[in-house]
Amino acid sequence: MTFQEKQESKAYLAVLNYLRAARLESSEKKKAWDEFQQALDGIVIDDSFKSAIQFWVLENLEHHHPEAIRVRELHEMESILISSAAHCKFLEATHHGMISLPQGERLIDELLENNETQFDGCDETQMENGLLRIWKRNASKYKDVKIN
Repeated sequence: MTFQEKQESKAYLAVLNYLRAARLESSEKKKAWDEFQQALDGIVIDDSFKSAIQFWVLENLEHHHPEAIRVRELHEMESILISSAAHCKFLEATHHGMISLPQGERLIDELLENNETQFDGCDETQMENGLLRIWKRNASKYKDVKIN
């Protein structure tokens, strides 16, 4: 994993941690936002991507409703090829809106296709890499957002 990919992975985890904290019913939301900003400041990514992440997070909090997301159970063959740890990562990402359900379905299909000939299955790292790639593409779309 390159240095840039490690930094993007740290950004992904910072966002996920913030979304977990922000959706809790508590008075600690301001503190969670400040900690999130501190975490982003400690990650070496370009400022346009950092701003895009912030816009993406605010949009996610406003429009994503975790309670409306149904749990994606694995079919029989999928459960053989996808580890339970990888499936947990997938469920968490869809629950918090890091990726959409259709994107998740495409990711599962892609991972299964890549592992079909090898029969060694999809592990947690492969799932994390796929989730990061899709989330990064989602957040990057906010690079051109301007505040009126």
